[in-house]
Amino acid sequence: MRAKLSIVIAALMVTGCFTGGGSIILAQTSKEATEEIRVCAKARNMSEADANTAVSVLSDLVAKGIPVEHALDVVKSAINRNRSGQEIASIARSLGDTVEKEGSAKEIAAITMTCLEKGLREREIAAVMLKVEEAMKKDASARQLRILTKDLLDEGSDADGLSAAIESVGKSVEQGFSPEESRKSVALVALKGLKDGLRGEALAAEIRKEAQLGEGGRGETERHRERVRQTSMPEEVKDKIKTPEGTAKSGGIPGDIERRGR
Repeated sequence: MRAKLSIVIAALMVTGCFTGGGSIILAQTSKEATEEIRVCAKARNMSEADANTAVSVLSDLVAKGIPVEHALDVVKSAINRNRSGQEIASIARSLGDTVEKEGSAKEIAAITMTCLEKGLREREIAAVMLKVEEAMKKDASARQLRILTKDLLDEGSDADGLSAAIESVGKSVEQGFSPEESRKSVALVALKGLKDGLRGEALAAEIRKEAQLGEGGRGETERHRERVRQTSMPEEVKDKIKTPEGTAKSGGIPGDIERRGR
């Protein structure tokens, strides 16, 4: 009976490795998570050295306050995308340092997961984490940054555009706007730029240019944002901005993620 149960558990772990699911159910302790990482690494033909690094990364993330299930999801996501042990360690270092300084472990881990899933490399993720940290020091909400990250990356933004958008949210909050309003306003500009075909530094420059229009004071910022709101936008983008979470309820618009607290 025990042998059959072990086989079932091992099969579930392998399934979870390839689907990205099953972590919360199977890995409730660091020991179980470690075993799941080893099963996942073996399924991906990862070298023993890289697998050992992945296990060490998990321990480091948990030690820095990240819940084991979220730390496991990040490590598995990196393994599934054939990242080396060195790359996984670099990504985890950026994530762990940000959580240590700013808290909000669940939300920041989710931002990292989204970046991994969309193919950002370790240097790009490190740059995004730096902007997240800077924005949160200005009282930006990790929850709103998580929503922004998914919405922009789902629409094809790259690391340059995302980093500029996160930076702009932080500046907006610093000027006195709420985290949610700041996210919506910046997303509106960024999504329009993406629709117009802007990418990379061109997209980042457009986001920064729009943000700079508000640096003269709150009154000018409000007038600028009203002009932005009245700009002709695709209906799906308008729907995205109107909904409380920045997500549409139907039609496959990005950002349809679990709605939780800050």
